Amino acid sequence: MVTARGARCEEALVDAIRAHGRGLLLLAYRVVRDPDAAEEVVAEAYFRAWRARGRLRDENLPAWLRRTVFRSAIDLRQAEARRATLPLDEAVDVASPARGPEATAIWNEERRMVRAVLARIPSPFREAVRMREIEGWKVAPAAAALGVSTRMLKYYVARGRGIFAALFSGSLDTGGLA
Repeated sequence: MVTARGARCEEALVDAIRAHGRGLLLLAYRVVRDPDAAEEVVAEAYFRAWRARGRLRDENLPAWLRRTVFRSAIDLRQAEARRATLPLDEAVDVASPARGPEATAIWNEERRMVRAVLARIPSPFREAVRMREIEGWKVAPAAAALGVSTRMLKYYVARGRGIFAALFSGSLDTGGLA
């Protein structure tokens, strides 16, 4: 059973979607640069608006829709950027053959040293550094994946950086890892 207030909310939502739908789609497209992804973002915003229709005020609805579309598009773009970032173990050799065999050899040696130093860092610090510094995770998702608070994750990253710097500079001083 739909109440009079519920019917007004539904009608206002439908009117807002009709009036602002194209602008919302353009906003999403400007952020994600993919028409299909933009449509998904806008559809998700409509779904969220439908679920929250009883709590939204008519005069704020267009602004709420724009803000929701923008935030969802940013979230999608960041999630795709994280997926596009390869872990160090899976990274392809980016040294160009045009740069010569010496540049390639230096690149490969540096990469081997970084991997060796990372392997010597204690687990929670290594994983935090890998997720934040190498794979580019945001703080909150990385903390959730590790099952720690954001404050603890920041501590792990800072401590892991310190350990990495000490081990790496030590490996440079000795000409490699022992």
